Amino acid sequence: MRSGDTIVEPGADRRAAPRPVPGSSPTSEPAGGGLLGPVRAGPGYSPWKDPTVLLLLVISLVAAALFVGGATFGPALSGGGGGGVFPVIDILTGDDGGDGTSLSLEANRSELQIGEPVAFTVTDGNDTPARNASVSIGGATYAADESGRVVVLIDRAGQLSATATAPGANDSTRESNEVAISVAPRPVQLAVRANRSVATAGEPIALTLVRDDIGTAVRGSIATRFVAEGDHLPAGGIQRHNGSQSVVVPDRAGRLIVVGTREDSGGETYHAHVGTVAVERRTVGLDVSVAPSEIVAGESVTATVRRADTDQPVAATLTVGSRTIETGVDGRAAVPFDAADTATIRATAAQTPAVSFAPGEARVTVERREVPLALSVAPAAITDGGRVTATVTRTDTGEPIEGTVTVAGQSVQTGSNGTATVEVASPGQVEIVASAPDTPTETFTSAAETITVPNATIDLDLLDAPASVAPGESFSIEVRATNRGPEAGTDTLRFQAGAETVADRTVSLAPGNRTVLSFETTAPDAPDELVVGVRGSDGSIEATIDVEE
Repeated sequence: MRSGDTIVEPGADRRAAPRPVPGSSPTSEPAGGGLLGPVRAGPGYSPWKDPTVLLLLVISLVAAALFVGGATFGPALSGGGGGGVFPVIDILTGDDGGDGTSLSLEANRSELQIGEPVAFTVTDGNDTPARNASVSIGGATYAADESGRVVVLIDRAGQLSATATAPGANDSTRESNEVAISVAPRPVQLAVRANRSVATAGEPIALTLVRDDIGTAVRGSIATRFVAEGDHLPAGGIQRHNGSQSVVVPDRAGRLIVVGTREDSGGETYHAHVGTVAVERRTVGLDVSVAPSEIVAGESVTATVRRADTDQPVAATLTVGSRTIETGVDGRAAVPFDAADTATIRATAAQTPAVSFAPGEARVTVERREVPLALSVAPAAITDGGRVTATVTRTDTGEPIEGTVTVAGQSVQTGSNGTATVEVASPGQVEIVASAPDTPTETFTSAAETITVPNATIDLDLLDAPASVAPGESFSIEVRATNRGPEAGTDTLRFQAGAETVADRTVSLAPGNRTVLSFETTAPDAPDELVVGVRGSDGSIEATIDVEE
């Protein structure tokens, strides 16, 4: 109960009518009037039997008790620190004992970022939830729930103060303590995104400044600076673009340093992005052309190397097998081939600051040079069973060549002198074929000769030969040739003295005919035994002549 409050009981504005007492006379009312009538004291009168006196006594005792209780227990019950109150008045007026300083406000956090929630709890002085309370912060007021709680999302940064209020008695307002809340701006990380995962020199790079948390583009500043490959420090100035996008075209390989910034606004503070974009060389293919594309061994082709993108010539290195050939600045080089092959010419070129060249290739068909063979057969006339000597040579140079001589399915290898002796066993038209294997540079076309071998048999008989001759002396021998075959035939008779063939004689005889031939020669200059003889297709004869002083 507050000072100045009064209690007006029902009927307190009336004066009690005096009640007369038997055997007494009325007395005059005291000056100023009284609350009750005059007390009469007469014979047999007792105040303890007077109902009026008893009523007054009860009222006085009750009033004293209420006064003492309000002065001593009231503050403790109400939780306040003021003077005593009278509960009876509170009961009659509906006051619950609260006052303007009885609320307590607490927050679950005192530091937060913008957009984060903070929970407030409002209680009375006895730690019970304050109903009908409200919390004010940042110019806005929020009603607490039945538990005295309210959750507030702070939408602006700064140092804020929160208070709570609730209705009090007699249209009064109860207030709480102040709670300081520090609200920091919300940090936002920026990012710069490129339109290419791999950037190449000479091609545009589109850069976009975005919020890293949600990926949306924002306006700000994009600054770039280029560091060439192999360098440690940037070259050139800083390129800066204000907005959300920037396009950069690096002209060489290296690293593009990118910095994205944005001014703080709307309760958000933006953290700069610093990153790099790797710039690789652009890959350009090499085109290789050759002219002519088909040659024979020993000839050359001209190779030309050009860029596939611009068709400009490129100084390149040509690789052919184990050989390397450098082109000129015009991209051209002569490439000789000394052997038959299907050759590949591979071109490579040194990279530039902006371009890496992909190798190019071209194919060349190198054929063997064709060389015809020549075949000579001696003697030209033999009979069946006779032997001929075949000589194989090159037609371009006339030099002998190692090859193969084939007669009637029988093959004989020639020596390095290109000759081979073969026997012709059967009469008739006999073809003699000469061939030689290909070399890496040449292919040889075969040669053939056809001889007629008659079915004749020409036997030889020695008619005359000296037994001895002097050194250096000329002498002769005589030989008889007889055709004992069924056909006429021609044969070549060879006169040999020692290992040397001295003379050839051709003899043609009809069946059964014979002839005598004479061969002359000179004895060696030194004493010795000299073996002389005549050889034909069907046989031979020999004689030993002593060469003596």
